[in-house]
Amino acid sequence: MKRIVLSIAAAMVVAVVVLAGLGWRAWNTGTDADGTVTVRVVPGASLHSVSADLQRQGVLNHRRLILLAARIRDDGHRLEVGRYEVPRSASPREILHILLSGGTMPVVVTLPEGLEAAALASIVADSLDLSVAAILAAADSLIAGNADALMTPDERARIAAIAGAGARPGGRGIHWCEGYLAPDTYHFAEGTHVEAVAEALVELQLARVDSALAVAGPAAASLSPHGLLTLAAVVE
Repeated sequence: MKRIVLSIAAAMVVAVVVLAGLGWRAWNTGTDADGTVTVRVVPGASLHSVSADLQRQGVLNHRRLILLAARIRDDGHRLEVGRYEVPRSASPREILHILLSGGTMPVVVTLPEGLEAAALASIVADSLDLSVAAILAAADSLIAGNADALMTPDERARIAAIAGAGARPGGRGIHWCEGYLAPDTYHFAEGTHVEAVAEALVELQLARVDSALAVAGPAAASLSPHGLLTLAAVVE
C-alpha cells in the first residue's frame, strides 16, 4: 500500500513538473507571425477585454496565462489608456509587459488646409472617437468666450447673428470657431478630453495669428485677429 501511495505521489510530482514546464514554455513563446498590431485601451477597458481582443486578432494564443500572471502580480488594474504597438510574434510575457509599461503611442491627426470647421472636426472625431458636435461646441465656446479680444464689436455682432441663424430650422449659419481650427499634424494621447482637443487646435491658430500681426506691424494696425483670419481666407 505504501508503495502505491509513493507511486501516485511521484506521478503527481512528475505531472506538476511537466505542466509547469509546458506553462513556462507557453508563457515565453510567441508565434512566427510578422508585423505588429495596434491595441487600443479605452477608458474603462480591462485586461480581460484587451486580451480577448488580442486573441481574436490571432496575436495571443494563451490568454489565460496573461490573466493568471496579472492576478498573481496584482497588476491587472494598471492598464493605462492609450494605444500600444504589439509585435505579432510577442510571447504572453512580452505582451503583458507592453500593456503594463505605459509606453503608449500617440494618436496622430493631420488636418489639411482649406477645410471648413465641421470637416476638420470630423477628421479629429474619427481619429479619437469623439463627437463632431462636441468638438465644435467646445471650440465655439472658446472663441465666443474670447470674442471681445478677437473681434471688433461689428465683427462680433455679425458672427453672433450668423451663428444664431444656423440654430433656426432651415437656417445655415457658421460656427464661432470657423477659421480658428489650425491645420497641422497633432499628436494626442488616447482618451484626450474633447475640451483639451479643441483648445489645442484653437491655441495653435491664435498663436499663428499673433505672430502674423507682430510681423505685419503697423500695416495690420487696423485689423483685429479675426479680421486678419478673414483676410487670409479671402486671399486663400
